[in-house]
Amino acid sequence: LFIGERVGTGQGPSVDIAVDPLEGTTLCAKDMPGAIAVMALAERGTLLAAPDVYMQKIAIGPGYPPGTVDLDWSPARNIASLARAKGVEPSGITAIILDRPRHMDLIAAVRDTGAGIRLISDGDIAAIIHCTKPDETGVDIYMGTGAAPEGVIAASALRCIGGQMQGRLVLDSADKRARAAKLGITDPARKYDMHDMARGDVIVAATGVTTGALLSGVRFRPGIIETETVVYRSNTGTVRRIACEHRRLESALG
Repeated sequence: LFIGERVGTGQGPSVDIAVDPLEGTTLCAKDMPGAIAVMALAERGTLLAAPDVYMQKIAIGPGYPPGTVDLDWSPARNIASLARAKGVEPSGITAIILDRPRHMDLIAAVRDTGAGIRLISDGDIAAIIHCTKPDETGVDIYMGTGAAPEGVIAASALRCIGGQMQGRLVLDSADKRARAAKLGITDPARKYDMHDMARGDVIVAATGVTTGALLSGVRFRPGIIETETVVYRSNTGTVRRIACEHRRLESALG
């Protein structure tokens, strides 16, 4: 699927979709943990039509007062504010950050606060979701720059399970600004919160490709392929886990 593509029969309700058919391509290629296939779906016109550019992002899980973190604050201020809200010292906070050269200054600034850091090679959708269960994952805050379409999917997931997120598109060239304008983005410097990126009733489904902290990966047995999927929905606040056995047709018939 390319950005802006129209698919379907034209029958039934109109919806927006945001898809990452394989988040963590390198993880999958190297058989490392955490690759997933993920899709967000919402009513037509309610998902941010983000161009294929980078997005600055910050995200935390539920249970904190509005405005606990802000994309325009320094890393030190965000860590200190989150630590106060959580009732811990900055050393009791762990940030998850993509391990990229562009994040060297961010990583250094977070380390200067005394907070912990978990560096990841890929997979910032799952990383943002991890912030929603810090007692289980050990992750409190996501910080850094990643792909914009994945930011929309992550915001969709937080709409369903709670949390706070802000993002800003990195439109640092005339070509990128022109592509954004074609999608209706008129303010290149706008700061989006998760309600700007995903409104209305949102459904997010993710299926594990390689086993990770969020989902089990695809497993192959004679005649059967096993998958695990998690489905989030904003209107109901539900989290459904689906363990599925896909029987190969020739095996099922024979």
